[in-house]
Amino acid sequence: MAAKQWKHSKELIKDIKTKQDRYVTKYKKEICNSKPRDLVMQLEESDLTKLFQHEQNIVHQYKTIKSLKESLTEKDAVIHMDFSENYTTKCNQEIQSYHFGGSRTQISLHTVVLYTKDKVTSHCTVSLNLSHNAGAICAHLQPILLGLPSSVENLHFLSDGPITQYRNKTMFYILGCRIQDFYPLAIKYTWNFHEAGHGKGAPDGIGATCKRSADQLIAQRGDITNLYEFVAVLRERCPNINISVIEDVDIEKVNKMIKEHEKEQKPFGVSFMSSAGFTSPDNWGENEARGPLVRIECPIG
Repeated sequence: MAAKQWKHSKELIKDIKTKQDRYVTKYKKEICNSKPRDLVMQLEESDLTKLFQHEQNIVHQYKTIKSLKESLTEKDAVIHMDFSENYTTKCNQEIQSYHFGGSRTQISLHTVVLYTKDKVTSHCTVSLNLSHNAGAICAHLQPILLGLPSSVENLHFLSDGPITQYRNKTMFYILGCRIQDFYPLAIKYTWNFHEAGHGKGAPDGIGATCKRSADQLIAQRGDITNLYEFVAVLRERCPNINISVIEDVDIEKVNKMIKEHEKEQKPFGVSFMSSAGFTSPDNWGENEARGPLVRIECPIG
């Protein structure tokens, strides 16, 4: 059977700057002739066990998250979030200097799908501050937390796990020590991290809808040159998405608090981050979630 396979090899080249010879690694897709059984055996010898564990984690997460959403009470809320790719302002007709230069304004989008009992709402917070750190995340979440029903006291956060955004010591410090500064009614929270490569989620659809709606205006001879024109378009064309503006001062306020308590933020050990196991609560099903860190649960008080 002929199949294409990625292979890498080292090649000797002459560096343009130093004029010295050096080796570089180059990847090529080559056609190889192998029996199907041989390909399976190669996979089994190398990464098959890791692949099965990875897929098991993804299936388990989707199953338990679905169970959680279906069993929400008036006291619970699931906040599924993700940063969308920055939107760049544009005009229907542009001069060359604007089109290829650095005159465009970038806008940061943080998208959230909020699940409460018998209700699902979509949110998009936008800002000229392009930071995706813990302070920015908390500032982007504030409009969503302020709009929660007063009966909600159990928060279930759901996100992917990049260490520069959601999964780091600063975020854990805020959750463990400062969550009630942002939502005073909180009694218990969980933070759930997606397995890597889990695919698209509901928040991705919000970001796509917002940017597509803005681009439709551009195609109809409209212009979007700043943040507030972008917000006006979204509020007109996406009435089912709650749009909020996060000012730079809102993010800096949280960053200042983080800076003042920097000494209190303790990193987790590498072994804990990579191999800790957690047991799901009763309403998440009977199975235990074992393996990579996917969940942090903490009662307050």
